[in-house]
Amino acid sequence: MKIGAHVRTSGGVDKAIDRAEEMGAETIQIFSGAPQAWRRKEYRPEEVESYTARVAETGIEPAFLHGVYLANLATDNQENLAKSLEALVHDMNVCHLLGARGVIFHIGSHRGAGYDRVFRQVVESVSRVVEATPEGIWLILENSAGMGGAIGSKFEELGRIIREA
Repeated sequence: MKIGAHVRTSGGVDKAIDRAEEMGAETIQIFSGAPQAWRRKEYRPEEVESYTARVAETGIEPAFLHGVYLANLATDNQENLAKSLEALVHDMNVCHLLGARGVIFHIGSHRGAGYDRVFRQVVESVSRVVEATPEGIWLILENSAGMGGAIGSKFEELGRIIREA
């Protein structure tokens, strides 16, 4: 078993490995940009090289990315849905670039419309993200507390989405 933590990437993504090493973490979770903004980080080749070298030196892996908090696969706003899909695909591609295992994200909220009403859109969105990204990268649906119509507060909801996607 490995124990890790969410660590900051400020100063460079390789600094996340340094911070993990300092605290004794064996695995990490990071953001690929500010968690409350749509803009995602683009990594230069030298940043990726430095990060992967630090992973090789320390053995701190696997790494996971946490998706942007703004993502909402259950939204009725098509612009926000498109941004959500774009951000998740970006993060999945960053995982591939860094050799990370996958993206953990909150599905979003139906905002009172009801789970059954948004279910098909959520399943199709999850499928689109997976189909648009490299093989072997995991898309991990994070459970939620259930506030404000959040999808995934019940394990049955998550299971149904996973089985259908």
